Amino acid sequence: MTRMLCIFAIGLFLLQACKTGNGTTEEAKKNTSDSAGSYALVGTYKGDFGGAPIFITINFSNGKQAAGYNIHKGLRRNIKGEIVRDGSNWVLSLTEPGDNPYDGKFTITFNADANSGNGTWTPNNIKATAEKKFQLEKMKSGEPYNEGMRSQYPFLGYFSAYENSGTIVFEEDGTVKMTYYPKVNDSTLAQQAIEVTGSWSNNPQQPQQVTVNWKTNSGWSQKSSLFKIEMEKGEETNNSYLSAIVCDSLRFVPGP
Repeated sequence: MTRMLCIFAIGLFLLQACKTGNGTTEEAKKNTSDSAGSYALVGTYKGDFGGAPIFITINFSNGKQAAGYNIHKGLRRNIKGEIVRDGSNWVLSLTEPGDNPYDGKFTITFNADANSGNGTWTPNNIKATAEKKFQLEKMKSGEPYNEGMRSQYPFLGYFSAYENSGTIVFEEDGTVKMTYYPKVNDSTLAQQAIEVTGSWSNNPQQPQQVTVNWKTNSGWSQKSSLFKIEMEKGEETNNSYLSAIVCDSLRFVPGP
């Protein structure tokens, strides 16, 4: 009798071990699948955030955790948090560091292929600013200078002002950095440069211009600037190329 009980107990143990092993295997397969699938979230997304553009870049995703940064009016804030599957969608809860009075938490739902999403940003300090809802579209991937990015955003890259009076850089993640030496008079530039940062936005229906929303700067009074894009045709081909970006008296041409 005792022997039969021992055999029965061993059988139950082995059966349970098999079930546990199968469960572990299935869980491992699911985690691997989620990790691989969530890699589609990696990239830069663009949307309207309270009337000004926001760029959200996800540079790490493993199916459970995500990290990256956002840029709004030239202010960059790191973000990190959790990923949860909701059917075929991805739901990301991403928090900013919290050491800025305008930090908060993003809750974003991306579709299965991670090409678009919609979300809500909730401020940590509800007295400082209001909650915002937004929609995101994924920008084309690749280097700023490849053919795909150039055709959609021809202004991306590095530009210099006439007579070394400044530079401006439009980056793929939405950042704009400008260094500018204001004129003291018609022939003299100030010795101290003004450095300002911002974020760009453009309307596909108006491809010949790009708007920059500037981060608040004591040396730069403008909140936003409209840059016009000048195009020219090559002498040997009919292909057009960007020859200058102009805003009021500022004129920048491609290259250092």
